[in-house]
Amino acid sequence: MKKIFFIILLVCMVLSCETTKKEEDIPEDLKIYQTSGIKETVAYLEKMGREEPLNKAYYLAKTGYYYIEDKDYEKAESILKKALEINENEGFAYNELGYLYSIQDKSDMALEIYIKGTEKDPEMAGNFYGAGVMYSNMKEYAKAESYLEKAINLYKKADVDEKADKAARQLYFTYLDQGEREKARDFLSTSISKGLDKGYFYSQLANFYFEDKEFDNALKNNLKGIKADPEEAENYFGAGVNYYYKRDFKQALKYLEKVVPMYKKANNLSYLGDAYAYLYKINIEEGNKEKADEIEKAAKQELGKENWEKIKF
Repeated sequence: MKKIFFIILLVCMVLSCETTKKEEDIPEDLKIYQTSGIKETVAYLEKMGREEPLNKAYYLAKTGYYYIEDKDYEKAESILKKALEINENEGFAYNELGYLYSIQDKSDMALEIYIKGTEKDPEMAGNFYGAGVMYSNMKEYAKAESYLEKAINLYKKADVDEKADKAARQLYFTYLDQGEREKARDFLSTSISKGLDKGYFYSQLANFYFEDKEFDNALKNNLKGIKADPEEAENYFGAGVNYYYKRDFKQALKYLEKVVPMYKKANNLSYLGDAYAYLYKINIEEGNKEKADEIEKAAKQELGKENWEKIKF
């Protein structure tokens, strides 16, 4: 059973996560940036800083964020440092400056800024998350766990579920990276009970059962994951594969056929290839050569003939 082994390296800031929300939820400065660009956005934030002088550092931090988005890193750094000169407790400025250093591969500087941010503004979850990621990358796992746990709790306290889920995933992969598989497995169950990233974590728990050839339990978790999050493709794939090993080909085809358009939409060619491979194998075993040929043709078009030949059963 395949897993998604990735480490989330970048800190998802307040503004960058807003683009998926409804129009009325998008901050005015982000609307301006999306429609008019950096110059008008900066002018708006400068105006807000004049109207709300007590929040000037925050608006400068936002300005720094947009310069990062515009890839003007030198300007962003200057603005963010200015924000901290005005208010050394502005947690958002530390968050953005740490992020800036992280994407420039200045890990030591990023970590220093994130930690300082946690000290100056203990309620700013992003700095705890950033420090946790840095420590995880440095293989200082005990410290990574401590900061990531704090980030999860702060995000949950602020009802920012998407970011709490992201921090929980990072902590899960931190356990795996250090070889703590049983701890990772226990963490999945605990996280699900707390409502954290249930769709994805059900898929990962199913993987553990699959590896032990406990296909019934694996399937049970995949189906729970689909109910918790119908957009999580991994559970459809997992359900299809588990039904295959239970020799229920009808159900296996049902779920694997559902996951194909999901992987196509995500342009996830590696996982798409796996889905095609199982669909092809099932139809061959069922004696449905015509359908198998259709799948093979589609797979060659999507993946290329050479890649398909490497992965088909």
